[in-house]
Amino acid sequence: MAWPSLTGHTASAAALRRRRAAVFTEPVTEARAQAVLAGLSIQPGDDPLTLSLSVPRDQFADAAGRLLQLGSMADLSIAEVPVEDIVRDIFGGVAAGSGGQ
Repeated sequence: MAWPSLTGHTASAAALRRRRAAVFTEPVTEARAQAVLAGLSIQPGDDPLTLSLSVPRDQFADAAGRLLQLGSMADLSIAEVPVEDIVRDIFGGVAAGSGGQ
């Protein structure tokens, strides 16, 4: 999927991504999560029952359906990705590649 340009009259990057966290009733193995959620950005939680994803809005419904395939969920949280995270992602590479100039 090609992301729209960040210039001009496009939607902001914050409006294009959502973060979701799922808490399962039983642990989900990393191998199973990788198989079912292939292609999505997975951030394992601190405990074996929690799994977080960051997905573009147009993949929101697909990601929710795939999470349900992993097992019984006790909780599902959905939130916009914080603007600070997006700015850090955009400009992090610029700072690293500037060579100190």
